[in-house]
Amino acid sequence: MKYLIGFALFLVLALTACGRSDNQDLQDARDILNHIGNMTGNFLDIAQEIQNQTAAPAPTPTAAQTAPVTQPTPPADTANDPSADADDPADEPTEPEYIPEYVPEYIPEPIFPRFATVANGGVFSLGLMANGDLYTWGGNTYYQLGTGDDTQHFYPVQIMSNIQAVIPGQAFAGAICRDGYLYTWGANQYHQLGDGTRTDRNTPQRIMGNVATASGGWRHMAAITHDGALYVWGRNWEGQLGDGTTTNRAEPTRIMADLTFASVATGRGHTLALDTDGNLWVWGENDFGELGLGNRNNRLEPVQTLTDIVAISAGYNVSSAIDADHTLWMWGRGNEGQMGNGSSNARVSSPVRVMDGVRYTSVWTTAVAIRDDHSLWAWGLNDEGIIGDGSMSNRNRPVRILDNITHVTTRRGHTTAINDEGQIFTWGANHYGQLGIGATPRQTRPVAVNHD
Repeated sequence: MKYLIGFALFLVLALTACGRSDNQDLQDARDILNHIGNMTGNFLDIAQEIQNQTAAPAPTPTAAQTAPVTQPTPPADTANDPSADADDPADEPTEPEYIPEYVPEYIPEPIFPRFATVANGGVFSLGLMANGDLYTWGGNTYYQLGTGDDTQHFYPVQIMSNIQAVIPGQAFAGAICRDGYLYTWGANQYHQLGDGTRTDRNTPQRIMGNVATASGGWRHMAAITHDGALYVWGRNWEGQLGDGTTTNRAEPTRIMADLTFASVATGRGHTLALDTDGNLWVWGENDFGELGLGNRNNRLEPVQTLTDIVAISAGYNVSSAIDADHTLWMWGRGNEGQMGNGSSNARVSSPVRVMDGVRYTSVWTTAVAIRDDHSLWAWGLNDEGIIGDGSMSNRNRPVRILDNITHVTTRRGHTTAINDEGQIFTWGANHYGQLGIGATPRQTRPVAVNHD
C-alpha cells in the first residue's frame, strides 16, 4: 500500500517539475491520490475486522481484582471549629485526646549515657549527667556541638565537665558551670554568644559569672544572676532585648535594674521574664500576638501582663505560662494547633486556657506539657513526628504520649523526655543525628534508648 501512495506523490511532483501545471493534469493526480486513499481505508477496515475476530477473549477479573481498595480513614478535622473562640481567656479547657498506651521500641546500640537532663536545640541536643559531664550530638554546621570542629555526631560526645545547667539556642548553645560562669559557643552572626564579636566559636567561651539561669532563643540570649539581675544580648531587630532600642548588643546588657527576676524565656523574636513576685513581663516581636497584650504591636520595652505565674516558656512566635493553680495558658501563633483548644487560628493575642493540672511546659512550634500525674501530652506542629503519636498530622488538642515522665524538652523537629527511672526517650526528625541513636530515619513514636 505504501508503494501506491509513494507512486502517486511521485506523479504529482513529476508533473510539476516538467512544467505541466495545467489544471487537468493536477486534477488527474488528485483523483489518483483520492482513489488510493479510499483503497487504504478499505484495507485497514478489513485488517481491523480480522484482528477483532482472532484476538483472544479478555480474562474475567477475579473478586480480589474487582473489590474496592479500602483507604485509611483520616482523622476528623476540627482545625476550623467555629465554636472555639481562641481570643477568649475564659475559655474552658477541652478534654485532651487519649492515645492508647504505646510500648517504645528499644535501640540496642550504642550505650546511651543516663542523663539527668536533656535540652534540644535547632538540629542538635545537649545532655547533662548528674556528675556534671556535658554531652552534645547532632548537627554541627555552626559549631553548636562545641567539639572544636564542624563534624556531625550521631551519638553523644562529651565536651565539658562540672556543669550545672545547659542552654540550647537555635544554632548555638551555652552551659552554666557549678562555679556560676556562663560559657557559650556556636553561631554568632548577631552577637548571640555575648563575647563582643561576631565570630562563630567551635569551643565554649567564658562570658560572665554569678549566673543562676539563662535562656537561648532564635538569635538572642538572656541570663539571670544569683542576685536576680537580668541581662540580655544578641539580635534586637524586633526589640527582643527590651532596652528601648533595636540595636544589637554584643555583650550582656542589664535591663530593668529596679526588679529582681526568677526566670527568663527567649523565643524567636520575643522574650518573657518572671519576676520574684510572680509577675510576667513581655517584650519584643508581636506579629502573632505572642506578647499576649490583645494587639500585634511590637514592644521595645518590657510590659507587665499576667500575675501569679510560676513557669514560662517562649517559642516560635508563641508563648505559654503556668499559673499558681497549675493551669496552662497559651497565646501567639496557633495556625498549627499550638493553642491546644481545638482551633487553628493563626494569631491569638490574648491568653487561652489549655488544660489544668500542669507542672511543666516547653514550646517551640510544638507544645509539650507534663501534668501533675507525670503524664506527657503534646500538640501543635507534627510534620516530623515531633508529637510522638505515630503520625505526622498536626494536633490542635493535647494528645497523651507517655506516662511517668519527669522531664521533657522540644525544639523545631524533635522531642526528648526522661521518665522517673531515668530512661530517655527521643523522637522526631533525625536528619542531622539529633536523636542521638545513629543515622536512622525520623521516629514518629518515642524510642527508648539503650542504657545497658
